[in-house]
Amino acid sequence: MDWTNALCLDAFAGTGSIGFEMLSRGAKEVYFLDKNQKSIQHIQRQLDTWKLNNTKALQTDVFEFAFRQKMAFDLIFLDPPYTLDEALKLPEQFISNGLLKKEGVLVLEHGPNWVTQISTMPGLEKTKKYGHVHFSYFRNEE
Repeated sequence: MDWTNALCLDAFAGTGSIGFEMLSRGAKEVYFLDKNQKSIQHIQRQLDTWKLNNTKALQTDVFEFAFRQKMAFDLIFLDPPYTLDEALKLPEQFISNGLLKKEGVLVLEHGPNWVTQISTMPGLEKTKKYGHVHFSYFRNEE
């Protein structure tokens, strides 16, 4: 990935560690999304401390964002709660709504309980397991 031109999304950001990692690798711009106000406040304090102006920390519902946003991302990282089964719809929603660029990658972090369902999802490229954590990689099939 060409990080210097990458527009990235860290959804269900929590502490923002994934988005901060994207920034440390030189991402052009990173959006942090989380529904939890305290998470977004924490992320914003870090962004302010480090004087980063190529970021946005948004307190919003990821499901609503998937339907209303018109910006396309190079890298989307989704780390929903492992018990939030409706999150299984998000890769397809993000891709079909044009939020993933043609050459982009969407990564869904999940537990073992979703592996079977994910294995038949459109755009799935591969799933990797690290201990009890799985990462499923999706591409835009257009």
